[in-house]
Amino acid sequence: MESNTTVLNSCFNLMRRLSPNDIKKNVAGLAALIQNEDLRYEVIQKIDQPLESEFDTVANQYYLKCEYNRDGDSYRSPWSNKYFPPRSDDAVYPSNEILGMEQKANDVFQRYAQLYFDQAQTSVYFFDTEIGFGACFLVKKALEEKKARYRVVSTVFLKMLSNNPVYGNLEIAGNLSRSKEETYNLDAKSGDEFHIANIGKLIEANETEIRTEMDGIYINKTKQIINTGRLREEYMTKEEKLNFQRELQEAMNQMKVDKKVILSNAKQAKWILGSFLVGTLFMQQVVYKRMLTYHEVFGYDGNGGKMLKIITNLTDEEIARLKYVRRLNWHWRGSRKMDAGRDVIQTQELSDRGINWPQETYIEYEKRPPHDKYL
Repeated sequence: MESNTTVLNSCFNLMRRLSPNDIKKNVAGLAALIQNEDLRYEVIQKIDQPLESEFDTVANQYYLKCEYNRDGDSYRSPWSNKYFPPRSDDAVYPSNEILGMEQKANDVFQRYAQLYFDQAQTSVYFFDTEIGFGACFLVKKALEEKKARYRVVSTVFLKMLSNNPVYGNLEIAGNLSRSKEETYNLDAKSGDEFHIANIGKLIEANETEIRTEMDGIYINKTKQIINTGRLREEYMTKEEKLNFQRELQEAMNQMKVDKKVILSNAKQAKWILGSFLVGTLFMQQVVYKRMLTYHEVFGYDGNGGKMLKIITNLTDEEIARLKYVRRLNWHWRGSRKMDAGRDVIQTQELSDRGINWPQETYIEYEKRPPHDKYL
């Protein structure tokens, strides 16, 4: 049989892993599984549960329910010292001295809650113990988020009449409507000025949007349509048409002259352009390509040269092969001699003929280990 301490710890561990939204239901389920009545009461008492309120019909005031004012299925009110629902004479009540302290504490704690929590329910319970007394201070603040939803509909009618001898009679008319909705959170300090300010913001936003669209649709768009619909030549005089044709012909002749000058200059400078092209190819293919291949990429030591990093999508295996090729190329270039590929007298043949040929001192090159930063 497990001890009471083990059962209590198991209940507490289980409650920590269950949803906080179903604490009352979970506690009732645990209480139903425990056979020992004292242990069941201890579990219910030590597990904190959300506070519930009850109305005191005698004092006409709400009070909070918890395990410290509970007796059976009834709960004692600190305002009237009565149980609801009513109980028989064997109900537990605090002593007169403790009851006086409880009433004073309720009055003080209620003022404290009004200062720090604004609108909140409070209850204080004092109870006798074997060595003195105990107290329980409860406060419950219900956060009711109130919202105000505003909807503003704005309509603007536009009508413009103009009579000018230059462009004749002009009449523009139209209307535009826009609606805007917003939702704001309300608090205890929200008054009439709060609503007026919010409505004013919506009116200003609607007006700005309508003014912008009016200017873009009815003014600029109408102007664009009129300008593209009317041809300038229809309203030109005979002299203006002749001047326009003359200017157009001069522009076309100038374009032909410029084209001929460009072609003539290109023919005269063909050797210069050709030399520039050949020189560019030579520098790219002979000079820069060799420098890029051996110095920048392979480097003087076969480890990447001066190029600190090349952004690439090669795999690790391909990077390893690239490093190997670099080192191989460097070693191959270092072992080549001026007489590579020719028939030469070997050192052994010289010794057989009595000729002493000193051996060159072997130089051990110090090579840096390959590193990814050279890629």
